[in-house]
Formats: sequence, C-alpha cells, structure tokens
Amino acid sequence: MAAIDCSSYTRAPATRLIGASVGTNWQEVTVPYWCTVVVITTSASIHYALANGAAGRTQPVDGNAASGTDDKCSVAVTGSEGKVSVVLRDAEDLPAVPGVTPNRSLFVAAQSGTAAISVELGVGR
Repeated sequence: MAAIDCSSYTRAPATRLIGASVGTNWQEVTVPYWCTVVVITTSASIHYALANGAAGRTQPVDGNAASGTDDKCSVAVTGSEGKVSVVLRDAEDLPAVPGVTPNRSLFVAAQSGTAAISVELGVGR
C-alpha cells in the first residue's frame, strides 16, 4: 500500500477520498504544511494515528496492521456516516503551526472489515 501524498495541495479546505474500502492495515496520508486540522468522514468505526515524531511514541507504518502497539485512537462511528475532527500535533505534542511544523502524516484504518474514508484538510485550532 502506498502513502497518499497530499503535501502539494495549496488550498483549504481540500477534500480527498482515501478509499472506498480501506481495510485494517494502516493507510498513510501526508498532509500539506498549512494543514492543522483534518476532518475524517467514515462509513464505519476506524482507528487513526498521527506521526509527529513525539518522543516515546510508536509510529505506525503504512501497510502494517493497525496493532495494539501503535499510538492510535479508536473512533466508534454511529449511523451510516460519521465524522471526527483531528487537530494535528508537532513533536512536542502541541498543536501544529502552519508553515512551521513540517509535513506530517495521518494514518487511518478500519477497526474491522472495511470502511469508506475521506479526509478534509483545513486550517484552524
């Protein structure tokens, strides 16, 4: 599985379909330098994780199973479609600063089976 590179996107908000059937392995999405908030829309319960270089964190790897050893958040989504908003963090675990915090990655995976997942990249706090 190859990472989805959105780092060249120049306008906010920018929406990208990650996949109509994302499985239980991590899918990496590289976000642009200006992005500080990501809204994830999903059809089923998912895991998500941030790769921000924070000390002591186990970073996910694109294509690997979303195992219990990764620093991840599990989001239970109710109904046929749900959303979760994620504030991106830097290596000191502070909110990302546009233009200062380098490109970061967000990882998503279905908790079980598959999920249709899309992301909206934005700026905010």
